[in-house]
Amino acid sequence: MKNIPLSSLILLVFILSMACHETNTQNREAVRQEIRSREIVHATPGQIAERATEIGDSLIEKSENQLMALIKVNPDTACPALFSQVADGLKKRYDCTVIRLGFDPKGLEKAESKSEREVWDAYLYNRENRFPISANLQKSGEKVLIYSKALVAKNAECGTCHASTNNPWLKGQVGDTIGIWSLRLSKKNVIMSFVE
Repeated sequence: MKNIPLSSLILLVFILSMACHETNTQNREAVRQEIRSREIVHATPGQIAERATEIGDSLIEKSENQLMALIKVNPDTACPALFSQVADGLKKRYDCTVIRLGFDPKGLEKAESKSEREVWDAYLYNRENRFPISANLQKSGEKVLIYSKALVAKNAECGTCHASTNNPWLKGQVGDTIGIWSLRLSKKNVIMSFVE
C-alpha cells in the first residue's frame, strides 16, 4: 500500500468530521422540534382566544393581499376562482381552512357548521340594519376554533365588480360589508404558537 500524503489524510479527516457535524446538527434540530411539540403549554381560554384572533387577523390580511395581487394580474378572472388558489396555499402553509361566505344563498351553502350559519345570519342582520359588525371566535368541538370577520369591499377593484353585479346580495360599494371571512383553526396549532 502506498503512503498517503499527510495533507490528504488531514483533508479526509476534516471532511468526515464536517459530515458528522452536519448530521448531528440536523439530528439536534429534529430533537428540539420533537421536544417543542411535547412541551406542556399552560394558556388560559382568554389567552387562546386572543392568540386565535391575532392569527385569524393575520391570515385574513395575508388572504386579502394575495387575492388583490392575483386580481391585478388576472383582472378578467372572477374572485371565487382566484380565491380558491389563495385558500389552497394557506391551507398547505398554515394548516387552516379559509373561506369567504358571501351574503347570498351560495355563500350560506359553504358554511360547514350550524355555528357558521348562525354567525352568517347575525352578520347579515347587522348589515341590513346598519349595526356594527365585530369579529367573532367560537369553538367547534374540542379541536377547532372558528374565527369570523366581516368581508369588506376594500379596493377599487372590489367596488367596480360589486357595484355592477346583478346579485342584490353581493351588491356594494367600497367600504360595504359583502359577506364574512370564516377561518377554521386547529386549537392545537394555536396553543403551539405560544411555544414558537
